[in-house]
Amino acid sequence: MSSEIEKLNQIIAEQAQKIKALEFELGNKLIEFSLDNYFAIASHFENHLHLISDEFNSVNKVPLNVIDRKFSNEQIPISVSSKEIILIISAEKGRKKTILVKQNEQMKFYEMNNEDSFEDLLIDIDPLSRHLIQTTKHCILNVSYFELLNKSTLKPLFNIENIENYSPFKLSTNYNAYNNFNKVKSYQQTIISLQKLLSSYKSLSQQLKST
Repeated sequence: MSSEIEKLNQIIAEQAQKIKALEFELGNKLIEFSLDNYFAIASHFENHLHLISDEFNSVNKVPLNVIDRKFSNEQIPISVSSKEIILIISAEKGRKKTILVKQNEQMKFYEMNNEDSFEDLLIDIDPLSRHLIQTTKHCILNVSYFELLNKSTLKPLFNIENIENYSPFKLSTNYNAYNNFNKVKSYQQTIISLQKLLSSYKSLSQQLKST
C-alpha cells in the first residue's frame, strides 16, 4: 500500500512539474501576444492622435487687408490663421474693425475697414470654430486667450497696451456665447491632453522595444 502511495505521489509531483512548465510556456506566449497586440493597437492609436493633433494645429491662413496706423494709412495685405487671431472687435456703428494678431511671438493691433459682418468673418476665418467664437454682435475672440469671470464676462489672459479700451468682454446670450466658449475651451484642453498622451505613448513604446 505504501509503495502505491509513493508511486502516486511521484506521478503527482511529475504532473505538477509539467503543469508548471506549461504555465511558464503559456505565460511567455501571453506576454508575446500582449506585446504584439499592444504595438499594433498603439500604432493605430498613435495615427489617430496624430490626425487629431494635426487637424487642430494645421489651420489655413486667410488673406486680410489691414491698416497699420503706426506706419501708414494705406491698406496692406497680411496672411493670418485663426490660431493667430486673438481678437476682432468694433464699435457698434461704422465699418472700422480692430484686429489683434499674434505672430512670431509678438502681438500687434491692426485696423480693417470693410463691410463684412462678424458672422461672415468667423465663417471665412474659422468655420469650424477650433479657436474663435463670436461673443457679441461686434466681437470675435480666441478662446485660448481668455478665461471666464462669470457667465456673462471674460477676462483676457494677456497684457498689451490699450487692451482696456476694449473691455469688458461680454458673452451675449443671443450668440450662445457662454456655451460656445466652454465647448471650444473643452475641445482645446482635450487636444492638449491627447498631445501629452501621445508623448507618453512614444516614451513607453521606446522603452518596451528596447527591452
